[in-house]
Amino acid sequence: MRRRATWPLFAALLCLPVLATQARALAEWAPLDGLDEVTAKRHADHRRSRCLPAPEEVVYPVYPGARIIELDWGRVAPGCLTRDGWSDLGGVVLVTRDDASRVAAWYADRLDEHAQYTDARGRLFIRARIDAFLWERDYHKYPNVAVRPPPPPWAAAGYRAVIELNRPAPAPAPAPAKETASP
Repeated sequence: MRRRATWPLFAALLCLPVLATQARALAEWAPLDGLDEVTAKRHADHRRSRCLPAPEEVVYPVYPGARIIELDWGRVAPGCLTRDGWSDLGGVVLVTRDDASRVAAWYADRLDEHAQYTDARGRLFIRARIDAFLWERDYHKYPNVAVRPPPPPWAAAGYRAVIELNRPAPAPAPAPAKETASP
């Protein structure tokens, strides 16, 4: 009687957690093709130090086909450990080959409760109306989606818009109410 080969089954079982994690990613990393050598190396190094967020870790929708180029804060590799601050400092930066005005229109249709602010840097969607809005001050102060032109290396690689999901974490659950003692 011949023994069945168990190695392929064993190898497949070892890969399941990795495949499941990859299938749950918010978006894929953008290809580094077409970038200059310095930019490509910087982004390759960045990718080795970050873990892609899962969809439930980000409250904002991701533009179809957009790819991640940077993660600020978030979970760090190799163990994908969460660092405090994702809701206060975190950000996901994506690129797309679609025009920024098309991307902004897509977000305008989906973020109807957000105020829109536009200036030379791009369009910002914030879930609060701000009197005397200043990009420099308010951009970092509130959760938002920013749509802007790409930096030169990414534009040279054929990308036409950058999408920033700033402070993208879901709001923390409210703390349970404390019981008060009856007199």
